[in-house]
Amino acid sequence: MVTRIIRSAATRTIIYAAGAIFTGYEVCESSSFCEASSSSPYSAVLPSRGDPYGGVIIGTVDETNSEAFRSRLQSSLDEWKRDGKRGVWLKLPIDKAAFIPVAVKEGFGFHHAEPGYLMLTNWLPEGEKNPLPPNASHQVGL
Repeated sequence: MVTRIIRSAATRTIIYAAGAIFTGYEVCESSSFCEASSSSPYSAVLPSRGDPYGGVIIGTVDETNSEAFRSRLQSSLDEWKRDGKRGVWLKLPIDKAAFIPVAVKEGFGFHHAEPGYLMLTNWLPEGEKNPLPPNASHQVGL
């Protein structure tokens, strides 16, 4: 039974129940603030790393079904928007092709494709022109 819900300064919801704090899927054993890290296997945020331009590059997508992927992607986008992140890069291998409609519904567009994967991007700042570079269309060689 939930005894209280606490909002952190970073606007993340924390649920205090039965002597433990729950943030995302991580459990903290004290009543002090505990933040789920994006590298935690139990985090609601997809594993990612920052890029030099204030964006995010999503790491390996381990989900096996579209609904689990949708849930984590939505949580991730919400957190990255709160954190002021800008461009998001998502590389989906061919065996995760069923996740393409989910990503497109969440605002991603196609950037480029190679035989083994599709790269999608999402520009998060609303009202700002998307400056993410297009894929190379020509090769110059000798």
